Amino acid sequence: MFAVPARLFCTLLAFLQIAIATIPATTVHANPTPYLIKDVADGHARDSDPTGFVSSGTLVFFKATTPVYGTELWKTDGTEAGTELVCDLTPGPDNSVISNLTVLNGRVYFSGWSAVSGIGWELYQTDGTPGGTIPVKDINPGSSNSYPDFLVAYNGKIYFRAATPSTGEELFMSDGTDAGTTVVKDIRPGSSGSNMNRMYAFGSYLYFSATDGTNGQELWRTDGTNSGTILVKDVDPGVNGSSPLLLCGSGSTLYFTAQNTTQGRELYKSDGTAGGTGIVTDIYSGAFSSTPENLTDVAGTLYFSALNSANGRELWKSNGTAGTTSLVADIRSGTPSSTPKRLANAGGKLVFWADDGTNGRELWKSDGGGTSLLMNINSGSYDSEPFFEPVTIGSQVYFQPDEYFTYGNELWRTDGTVSGTTVVYDRQPGNYSIYPTYITEAFAPGSMVFQGFDEVGREPWKSDGTSAGTTRIADINQGNYDSTFSSLVELGGKAIFYAFKTYTDETPLTVSDGTSTGTFAIGPDGAELTPFAGKVFFRGLVQNSGNELMSTDGTVNGTTMVRDIIPGVDSGSPESLVAAGSNLYFRAFHPDFGWELWKSDGTDEGTTIVVDYNPAGDSQMDQFTNVNGTLYFVYQDDEADRFLMKTDGTASGTVVITPSANPQSPNKLTSFNGTLFFRAYAGNHTLWTSDGTEPGTVEVSSDCTFPDGYYVDGSVMYFAAEDADGREVWKTDGTTTGTVRVADINPGSGSSNPANFISYNGYVYFSATDGTNGIELWRTDGTSTGTQLVLDCRPGSASSTPADFAVGGGHLLFSADDGVNGRELWASNGNPGGTGLFSDMYTGSVGGEPKYIRQIGSTIFLTGKVYSGTGFYVGNELYGLNPVSLPVSLSHFGIE
Repeated sequence: MFAVPARLFCTLLAFLQIAIATIPATTVHANPTPYLIKDVADGHARDSDPTGFVSSGTLVFFKATTPVYGTELWKTDGTEAGTELVCDLTPGPDNSVISNLTVLNGRVYFSGWSAVSGIGWELYQTDGTPGGTIPVKDINPGSSNSYPDFLVAYNGKIYFRAATPSTGEELFMSDGTDAGTTVVKDIRPGSSGSNMNRMYAFGSYLYFSATDGTNGQELWRTDGTNSGTILVKDVDPGVNGSSPLLLCGSGSTLYFTAQNTTQGRELYKSDGTAGGTGIVTDIYSGAFSSTPENLTDVAGTLYFSALNSANGRELWKSNGTAGTTSLVADIRSGTPSSTPKRLANAGGKLVFWADDGTNGRELWKSDGGGTSLLMNINSGSYDSEPFFEPVTIGSQVYFQPDEYFTYGNELWRTDGTVSGTTVVYDRQPGNYSIYPTYITEAFAPGSMVFQGFDEVGREPWKSDGTSAGTTRIADINQGNYDSTFSSLVELGGKAIFYAFKTYTDETPLTVSDGTSTGTFAIGPDGAELTPFAGKVFFRGLVQNSGNELMSTDGTVNGTTMVRDIIPGVDSGSPESLVAAGSNLYFRAFHPDFGWELWKSDGTDEGTTIVVDYNPAGDSQMDQFTNVNGTLYFVYQDDEADRFLMKTDGTASGTVVITPSANPQSPNKLTSFNGTLFFRAYAGNHTLWTSDGTEPGTVEVSSDCTFPDGYYVDGSVMYFAAEDADGREVWKTDGTTTGTVRVADINPGSGSSNPANFISYNGYVYFSATDGTNGIELWRTDGTSTGTQLVLDCRPGSASSTPADFAVGGGHLLFSADDGVNGRELWASNGNPGGTGLFSDMYTGSVGGEPKYIRQIGSTIFLTGKVYSGTGFYVGNELYGLNPVSLPVSLSHFGIE
């Protein structure tokens, strides 16, 4: 019921290829309809991207995506005929929100949202039929959301975290009825919420992490009653909290990691009582943290990786006492780390991946006494470590190794022996892979369902552990791949971007001058395009060198590696690239330093580490922001405190601005008037500024909270923020008195939720709602009276939701959905009569979905959907408009 007959598919594909081939080569168009520049994806199949598999009896439920239904809930019995949509919660192509699928008593519960339900994001259940797919309860009444999360089946009920205005985020339970869906306990009385999470059912109790506002984030348990929901122990007394993580049962003991001020983060255990809860042993003595990871039970013994000063991060085990907690093996002798990961139980044997310094990250085994390399899947120093966690099914561990030379990324299994470690299914010899992910036991003992990949895209597959029994279940999302565009930047009048290209899963660096022949790949897979010093820098995958820093001048020959940060196949993996002054800054990994701050002037010799700020481990840095040539960023230490920092590119010039971590949680950094502005917490989340010194780091205004979406328009910065009248448009000139709300667009306590600010013809335009007209096009001159609705593009209370704003060809361009034509390209001259549908890219109610609208050189680039003449969806591709051919007046389009 899902497979397009081969003859029909080939006919449609041929039709598309002929249509593309007959597009005129000229870039001047009398009719300013967007023209297809190129099918960058080469016409290859697209995905339904099935995820969230859960098994219920003989069925598997999951979410998947198609152009007709959007992202919705599906089910399968393992056959093509038995694979079908359960319910289209949001009718038509728009997506629903579906997550946390959890099975209880033959029903599947999930966290869901529908655009037409009117009840917000709430708890749903399904019996596998459309009529039986219903919300359990509107926990946060009306259109507000309760955000159910961390769903766990325990003691015959579903337990989860949800939020209401009176309780905040707290522990709830449900028996599947409205009346039986209640808060278990308001652990932190009032609206603040207990931040409960990491629920884990073990023994007679459900354990989780929470704070009551007095004891900090600690270990709690519940038996499902109010009185039986108690703090197990205040491990780190006071308000800081021990922040329990990685709960894992082994034997009769619950293990977890926790931290305190004197011993750092170490291994703890609990029997559910305060007296039976405490540290197992201080592996890294003193305040240093061993930070146990990958806690895994094998036959009643807990295995994990941990760090100490003598051995680095290696494999450890424990039976719950200091005397039984020991280093299993120093796989990489001395202080270097083998960093064991992906620990799994293979029929009573431990298997995992580690790096001995010679063979790369490969498959190892251990019985707690003898530890040895099980198989060097990728010969030499190449790594085979899977991208996803291995899954134990019966006595086998299934995984997807990154195997370069023979199989590619295929389904493997191991029972912990050499002879029992083998590829299950090789779709095609060579590097043509099914990329199995989200492996879940289903259908029968020892069998599984997973997301697989072949010529029809990413779809649901199944396997019984044999090659013959491994097959695709159904092609849910028929048609061709979208060219998934990202990071579009300008260089020399051309567009530089990434776009998914072929079913070999490549996303090469691509350049376009707005013509088909001028659109071609110039570099390897990569990410984070950043203009600097007349070139574009990025992280690229280089053969025999891994992911390293690269640059391009827009040509094939001019696309080169800047520096191999880790010589050989290992990756420096530069990320968060930001240009500031004469340097390009980024985070990168080096085995001698860990993850630290680096800089580059664009040359090999000028690419160096700035400072090894955390010699004991990695430096967690983010929010990189250029402010007048100085790089500002946020550093997070091992206790999760966040500090504002800056650097001039030298070790001595890399300094903490707020050493006391006050204000807390600096984020949303931006540059305005040559000064840093950001959001931070000191009693509330407000707007702050800094001149780079601690005394000069001050709150700008406490009149509004949660500022975001900053947009600088000359000497004024606009943003969205909250006060007693909801989330509205604000502006600042950088002073306290000059930080004011522009207008209360949605009167009273309702929020207008302004977003997508852009300057055009003396005004700042944005999307917002006044509570009557839905989310529509607005503009402001910075005054309340000058803040006006431009046009209700979708008349009535429904929203057209303007987005993807750009200025091109002298017009304000954006995408909007008028409820008739789907999401299409619109234009405006700023007046109601001068705002209207600019181009209906695909006739009818199916929208062209234009995105990435941007004028570069002589072309207005955008992406949009491509359909054949028969309505067969082809994919999301690259389009162009020529601004020279656009009329000065919008009356050409019937817009006054």
